[in-house]
Amino acid sequence: MKINKYFRRIVMIILTLIVIVGLQYQYRFGENGYNHDVELKKQIDEQKQRNEQQLQANQALSAGVIDLKTGLEATEEHARVDLGLIKTDETFLQMSTTTDNSKKKSKVIHNPNDAIEPIE
Repeated sequence: MKINKYFRRIVMIILTLIVIVGLQYQYRFGENGYNHDVELKKQIDEQKQRNEQQLQANQALSAGVIDLKTGLEATEEHARVDLGLIKTDETFLQMSTTTDNSKKKSKVIHNPNDAIEPIE
């Protein structure tokens, strides 16, 4: 009888250990377990950083749009820099950026139509 009593205790302890190990395995490595949670938190942090960068870029673009809509100066600057705007009474100066200035000289254009070079 004593052997049967000890045998049942040993079997119960082994079964308890198996259940505990199985639950720990499920907690650590199972679907939606601890490791999966850590990975998701890492992805969320990375996405928050990307969102913050995009938010800053969007704010800069919004400020530029508002400036273009309300301010004539920004529109004129855009036209001058990107589109080559020259007013009727202005003189257009084009300067060379090369170090040897003896071969190329700056050209003064009084008529804005002279600034357009034909495409060959």
